[in-house]
Amino acid sequence: MNKIFIIELAVCGAALLFYVAMLATQKNRRKKIRTMAGALILKTASPSKRRTISLWIVIPLVLAFALLVNYSAFFVILICAICSLAIFISCRDDACNANNGIYENGIIGGGEFISYKKIKSVENGASAKNIPENLILQIEFVDSKKIQIQFSNANEFKCALEQIEK
Repeated sequence: MNKIFIIELAVCGAALLFYVAMLATQKNRRKKIRTMAGALILKTASPSKRRTISLWIVIPLVLAFALLVNYSAFFVILICAICSLAIFISCRDDACNANNGIYENGIIGGGEFISYKKIKSVENGASAKNIPENLILQIEFVDSKKIQIQFSNANEFKCALEQIEK
């Protein structure tokens, strides 16, 4: 075995350890987000878990494939980095999507927890009487960051707006 192959093994091993650690701590991540959010007011629609589960199955296969095929060391390291990033993003999204809803301390939707304390304003002029057809809530934060959250029905949209305006 040459030095480059040992480096490839070490990098793939580190990526695989990261993969195992992320999946092993996934339950705790979900619980932490639920704790930050407080009591559930309204459960909102959650996206399908098919994409997340398929990623969790494919990532170790890609890591194994990167080692088995005779790619350059740079390419193997790049694949390992991309797989690590993919597992990080999919675990973060899964932790939020498992808890999608409107809570007493914030909204969980769009793959993140949005605290009511950090919201500066609702941008699109939406109100309980003026609900946009696309059901997209445009939120501006105190630090000028802007995001959009799309709801699946008018009831979810109204409830989120009421909680933000409190």
